[in-house]
Formats: sequence, C-alpha cells, structure tokens
Amino acid sequence: MGSNEKAGGSIHNFIFSENNQHIKEETERILNERSLSEPLLITGAQGTGKSYLLSGLCAAYQRRYGQDAACKISGADFLGTMLEAIRRDGLGELADHYKRYELILIDDVDDLAGRRIALESFARLAGQLGEGSMIVMTAAGQIDTERLGFWMGTRIRQLPLYPLGKELFLEMMDSKFVSAGVKLSRKQREFLYVRSNKSVRSFDGVYNKILLNCKVNGNYKLSMNDLILYTKP
Repeated sequence: MGSNEKAGGSIHNFIFSENNQHIKEETERILNERSLSEPLLITGAQGTGKSYLLSGLCAAYQRRYGQDAACKISGADFLGTMLEAIRRDGLGELADHYKRYELILIDDVDDLAGRRIALESFARLAGQLGEGSMIVMTAAGQIDTERLGFWMGTRIRQLPLYPLGKELFLEMMDSKFVSAGVKLSRKQREFLYVRSNKSVRSFDGVYNKILLNCKVNGNYKLSMNDLILYTKP
C-alpha cells in the first residue's frame, strides 16, 4: 500500500503522524477485528483530513469485506434522507437499509448541531443502527457527546485528529502523485503545499484538478508553469 505501509497505517495514502497514533489504532481495530464497541466521534479543525480519513477507511473496508460492508455519507445528506423518510413515514425502512452495513461512516455531524430536533432525531436513528453496526462520525466543531450519547442510548467515544506537520503533509502529497504516475520536485511540492492552504481537504481538490488536466493533455511530466496553470482558482 505504498506510503501507508511505510508509515505503519492501514489506509492507502493516509499518513498517521506520531500524535495521531490513537486514530491509527482505532482504524486498524475496525479493519482487522471488525470491532468497535461504542460509536466513535473524530473531531478536528477544518482541513485536518477527517473526510479524507473516512473515505480511506470506507474504501479499505469495502476492499477487504465487500462493497456492501461499509458506507459513507455526510451529515447533511443523512439529514435530508432522514427528513424525507419522516415525511413518508419510512424511518423503519431507512433504518433497515442502513442496518445491512457493518460499518457506517457519517461525516460532519456538526452540520446538524444547530438544529436540535434534527440532531435528536438523527441520534435516535443512529442509536438503532448502532445495535448491529459500527458507527464512526466526524465533526469540526464542538459536539455535546453526553447529550448525543443519551439520545443514541450509548456512550460515545471522542478522539481528536491533529493536523499533519509540514514534512508529513509533503510526504502524503508525494505518495499520492507518485501512485498516479506524476513525479514532483521539492519546489513543486512546496508550491502545492501553499496552494492547498496547508489543508488536506483543499489539497484533495487541487490533486484531482491536476490529475484531470494530466489525463486531458496526456502529459504527466509537469513543469512549474503547468502547475500554476492547472491550479488557478
């Protein structure tokens, strides 16, 4: 799995820094033991890579146990689906749909935090799902885990995801580009580090934009001018 094997992790292209070993241990337990006794909430500032982590965990779990073993959905999309189910009296059907997954990953649950009734309804539904599925959630802001856990009928464990240091960020960038057939110089990586606002989330968008241009132009050997052109806002 490239750089991730070197970094001791289990999710392709995700670098677990020294201060994120607690997150690494949890993802390994989920992947290897298929075990998570309580819902897990991963918190961190915007750009620390929470969505990137969940996407990688979902993909790794699906590769190992099948496409129908895991799903990832945003808090906003989950809310929309839930409200639609409430309108047609189909919450039971919605719960049955999600119960077929072993692992349910819900990104940005703080999108619901400002809407108390929505958050409570979400938590009660998630509590039903948690009876037979592992649930991992992320939030950028503060979440009252005690109240959320009360509604879910279980204790929620909260773990912080800390930002990558610059060198690990550059290593993660390099690993992704090398796996796609693009070799960058240190100067080019430094440029993309700044262009991405030192954010894992922003870098993902920059990376996809560059790769799209590489495919369109059939050129994977990029000059600095190419990078400037491909990453224009």
